[in-house]
Amino acid sequence: MLKTRILSACVFVPLILIATILGGWFFAVLMLFVAIVGGYELQRILAAREIRFQFPLFCGFTVLLFLCSLLSEYYESMSLIILFLLFALLAILFVFGKLRAVDAGLSFFGSVYIGLTLSTMVVMRVQMEQGIFLIFLVFIIQWLTDTGAYFVGSSLGRHKLMPKVSPKKSVEGAVGGIVVAVISALIFNAFTHILPWGWLILVTVCASALGQMGDLVESAFKRWAGVKDSGKIIPGHGGILDRFDSLLFIAPFLCYFLMIYTNLIQ
Repeated sequence: MLKTRILSACVFVPLILIATILGGWFFAVLMLFVAIVGGYELQRILAAREIRFQFPLFCGFTVLLFLCSLLSEYYESMSLIILFLLFALLAILFVFGKLRAVDAGLSFFGSVYIGLTLSTMVVMRVQMEQGIFLIFLVFIIQWLTDTGAYFVGSSLGRHKLMPKVSPKKSVEGAVGGIVVAVISALIFNAFTHILPWGWLILVTVCASALGQMGDLVESAFKRWAGVKDSGKIIPGHGGILDRFDSLLFIAPFLCYFLMIYTNLIQ
């Protein structure tokens, strides 16, 4: 299993790094692919509970969001308009009896959970200063939190974090993941100067904790649906949602923090 995971990483990590460096449409298309596959996996998970996730609407909503994040300077207002249109369309389908409330509600939730959150990655890469470094910071926090939590939890883990949701995760591992992420982010910031040190530590601690929360949310979701993995597209890692679940929490947090920081704090 470990060998398979390493081989998969050797294929996917360079692809992500190249797309991040190239930016623009290359990065947007990669993130859109991740979002669409993630939506398909979510449809599969919800189908296990006989919930009809509106995948075509999800795809249309996600494409519009990504175009907005890539081309529009008014992402915040445009994304709210697109979000309202999706809500209105799902509400109309519900009122006319085409969808149950749970179908409409979870279709809306899934579109925000995957489509909206991943579009913030494109906003950071394309529309913000030092965009390439911001994306690298996101991946550093995500990957090093996972790595730190795994090794610290494996060697020192004694107290279960949420045993009913994810039995293997420990409090020690969670703290270790945050510490490793902070140290790694500080080293990266020494060369890139993205944020003042105090703000960087605060942001990294929050983002690392949110990333681990995202992992737990997806685990709880799969357990509720009775599904082990979200998919099999990444050998040794499972599906897109299995690999990017923490990113769905880290990316929007960092994106909206930077919007507030740039406009109000800096």
